[in-house]
Amino acid sequence: KGEDEHPGLHFVPSTLTTARAIAWYLDTVADLDGDLKRQSPGTPDVKRQGNSLIVADPQHRLAGFLLSAPTAYTAPMAGRKDTALCSVITIDDHRCGMPGGMRGMQFETVVDEDSKTVGLRLSFTERSPCPVYQPLANERQVLDRMKAAQQGASAALPEAGQDYSGWSVESLAARMQKLRKQALGEIAVFKADQRLLQDIGARDNPQLLMNLA
Repeated sequence: KGEDEHPGLHFVPSTLTTARAIAWYLDTVADLDGDLKRQSPGTPDVKRQGNSLIVADPQHRLAGFLLSAPTAYTAPMAGRKDTALCSVITIDDHRCGMPGGMRGMQFETVVDEDSKTVGLRLSFTERSPCPVYQPLANERQVLDRMKAAQQGASAALPEAGQDYSGWSVESLAARMQKLRKQALGEIAVFKADQRLLQDIGARDNPQLLMNLA
């Protein structure tokens, strides 16, 4: 397409409507033939993994955009005390507007096992028992506690595990290489989560609303 058809950046608000549109678009792209994707430069890297979509998001732009939706929340934000602290974000839909007729979207940062790059896992869910259709009042306090927990957590000592004294040098080297790859993946997720927490704490920043523009 010519440059006249893309005059520049456009302001796109992050809302339930745009979250639905992104969900349907990515769900469609995941099923496209590889040749069709290559014919359209800029098509996002999306693949289906079980009941979820894995979207390449190395710069955390998609996560930041969805996160700025007014009703995006974590389970602790909604006061669900029986739920462990986690980085899964939920956007509830008041009708069956998500792919597959689902009533909500959940997303979290992950590391793609194949490409070893940071991505976003999206899944579409049934109606939540206590859906959130309006911005929550306690999100700031919860997010402050999340930040404090991340910054104050000390590394726990590893528990006693398997006895490696009888392993060969080659087996130990292979084991070390595997652990190194796992550690790099965890570090990538941790850094992405840190950026996510910073973005959450600055939700009044209008730049978040233009992350995908």
